[in-house]
Amino acid sequence: METEAKFIIPDSATFSDLSAVSTFGPYVLVGTYTRHVHDRYVDTAERDFYKKGFFVRLRESKDGGGLLVTMKSLGGQPDGAIHSREEYQAEVPGLEVTTWPEGDIRRIAEDVAHGSPLQELVTVAQTRVVSTVCQGERKVAECSVDEVVLPAAPEEAHTYELEVELLPDGLLPDLRILSQILTEEYSLVPQPLSKFERAMRLISGEKDANSGKRRKPKDKPGVLPTDPMQVAVRKLLTFYYDALLQQEEAVADDAGTKAVHQMRVASRRMRGALQVFDAYLKGKAVRQLGKDLALLSHALGAVRDLDVLLGHARDFSEKLPEDGREGIKDLIADWEKDRKRARKKLVELLHSDRYARLKSRAEAFVSEEPPAVAEDSDDGEVEPIEVRHAAGSAIWVRYEAVRAYETVIEGATIEQLHALRIKGKYLRYTLESFGEVLGPDAEALIEDVTKLQDELGNLHDADVARHLVDSYLRKRKKHAGKGSEPPQDLADYVAEQNAIIDDIKQTFSGTWGLITGPEWRSRLATAIAFL
Repeated sequence: METEAKFIIPDSATFSDLSAVSTFGPYVLVGTYTRHVHDRYVDTAERDFYKKGFFVRLRESKDGGGLLVTMKSLGGQPDGAIHSREEYQAEVPGLEVTTWPEGDIRRIAEDVAHGSPLQELVTVAQTRVVSTVCQGERKVAECSVDEVVLPAAPEEAHTYELEVELLPDGLLPDLRILSQILTEEYSLVPQPLSKFERAMRLISGEKDANSGKRRKPKDKPGVLPTDPMQVAVRKLLTFYYDALLQQEEAVADDAGTKAVHQMRVASRRMRGALQVFDAYLKGKAVRQLGKDLALLSHALGAVRDLDVLLGHARDFSEKLPEDGREGIKDLIADWEKDRKRARKKLVELLHSDRYARLKSRAEAFVSEEPPAVAEDSDDGEVEPIEVRHAAGSAIWVRYEAVRAYETVIEGATIEQLHALRIKGKYLRYTLESFGEVLGPDAEALIEDVTKLQDELGNLHDADVARHLVDSYLRKRKKHAGKGSEPPQDLADYVAEQNAIIDDIKQTFSGTWGLITGPEWRSRLATAIAFL
């Protein structure tokens, strides 16, 4: 039986730092050496071992005198970062099973292969920095800090990870202490898959955890009515995370405003999914992923909001005569400086360890097998854990939060309308999360909520613009001295924003009446009834 803890290392810098570590809390790392390993994974042509839940690995023995064959069981539910599985090893002369020495590994191989020859499936290369973890005289574990090269056409995929495997004198409490140290002091996240499983995913066209290689984007998340909520949220996060990664390079290169918008949308959809499924998610890593996504979304939003402001200001400027643009030109220049600063902070974040950890946490979460959820209890009660049983209440709760504004809508303040916009956003995210499994009217319902959100968003943008102009004018007056009058074009710009706000307040009643009316509620109930 092999018992080990496996962690994702987010980048090469962290790999280098961990390769030089000499202590983990009360444990000392000794006898450190570097080893280059070339692993060949083999199976029959029909993949009989894989189907039976095993993988077979061939590696040169440490003395170079032969081949070491290792057979391990696949699957199983990790306990955090800790994996326990069956393991058999023997030195063998080659791939012919009948030449292997008598023992468990030959017996299992003959039973599974039924005489079919073994052939190479996939190859994985590693550079391993190996140390013995000791506490006093006791040899607790073997720690390996690995740079892994996985197969990924058209180029190889480099990833990094850390493994701590118990030695005969080590105990499970030791491994739990080491795992806690690696999680809390080094901010590592668990690696849920073996190298073999990740290599197989890559050659099958899927994405490896922490490799940066992306799946071909799907059109839909693929949520099913019978999916447990734990499964559905992983499908959604995978879908939105792939969308986020698609924009990463363009955002870093500042290749237009569209990429920032789309990456921000993806990050907000991920946050929305975490909120919708909050009752089904537990653990420090998930909470930290939510915090990291909030930071990323805020940094993207700072740039995106200025893009919107600049777009509106430039459009307004184009309507003015050339000799009447003095104030708006200066305002645009000031906002361009603000955008440059916001973009600098965004790029710094995208190149930071925190963003690398965000991606590692996201990869680990979407790749791991969802924890089993008990469907019944000792008193015979059955909890609603599938989408078809839980989505309806999730949607109604968000809808009720929107309808609550009926009590204030007549004289709603700007602040209350902004808060309503956020409630509408959460309703939209929830409907989108379950849109695939709702009735055929779901898309139209989502469009209605989107219209409400867009109208209130335009109102919010106009309100922000007029306050920012006011702030700019106070700053300008401070430098120009008392008595200086604001340029007429900026006064006109503020007047236009006030007019936009007034117009939206007048027309919004139609959208509001639609969504809060009995007909719309009936349509929503009918869509949910399809679950």
